[in-house]
Amino acid sequence: MWESPSFTEIKKLRMGLRKLSSENLGGSYRSVFRGQGQEFEKVREYIIGDDVRHIDWNVTARTGEPHLKVFREERNLTLQLVVDISKSQCFGSNQVTKSSIAAELAASLAWIATHSQDQIGLSVFSDHVEESLRPQRGKNHIAKVIQLLKKHQSNGRQTNLAVAIDHTMQLCKKHSLIFIISDFECSDYEQKLRHISQKHDVVCCHTYDPGEAGILPQGYLHMQDAEKETPFFWPAISHTPILKEAFTQNMQRTEQMIRQCGSDYLALSTTDSVMRKLTQFIHERGKVR
Repeated sequence: MWESPSFTEIKKLRMGLRKLSSENLGGSYRSVFRGQGQEFEKVREYIIGDDVRHIDWNVTARTGEPHLKVFREERNLTLQLVVDISKSQCFGSNQVTKSSIAAELAASLAWIATHSQDQIGLSVFSDHVEESLRPQRGKNHIAKVIQLLKKHQSNGRQTNLAVAIDHTMQLCKKHSLIFIISDFECSDYEQKLRHISQKHDVVCCHTYDPGEAGILPQGYLHMQDAEKETPFFWPAISHTPILKEAFTQNMQRTEQMIRQCGSDYLALSTTDSVMRKLTQFIHERGKVR
């Protein structure tokens, strides 16, 4: 089941994000993530040293004096959220699951983008793309995005990120900011991730839970693979170091591969504060750029 924050949590998040985005995070977001291209602003008289390629010949001919077209950087973005809702995302060793933290992050990004007058799109996927909203702006659209994050129940079990990336490439024809939120419990997506990262600004948000690193109670645990539905018993305490080492190595491999593909990387634990982590990431990215 696709678990997401309650209505009260979403409402609280909305109020907190409005305050935060208006004070500092929104400004950082706009300066770090920018649209691509230039937008015509006005015409002014030509000054020696100006780029002659921008001369407005129609106005120049009409006035008899050389005039120049002035452009400004287009700041409006298209934010595309690609959210993994496969069964492995339902894991949580405490009260918060990976799916909940993914939904909260997606909702946070959507509200920030709305504050910045950006278009927002959303796709939710498991072993296939289950539902998708084309990028739009406005309060009615953001309500649909939040509703989809809250209510959609997955009918697929496994994770197929390659299919989700293909779908995103079809949706995003112009340069976009794409957040892929997943636990990346899949393979065979490296080539497609490299391809989409060449055309768009991609951030991969890696959701995880401390329980996956072997922080488990003593004794034998009756467990089941959420995606393959295979039951098994696991002697938790004796294998904790093995689990921790394997988990750490897998996290490092995933981060290295994602960065080599040209995407940014953000690790997000079920114990993290989404707003604090997101604020830190945006500020750190601004320093690098």
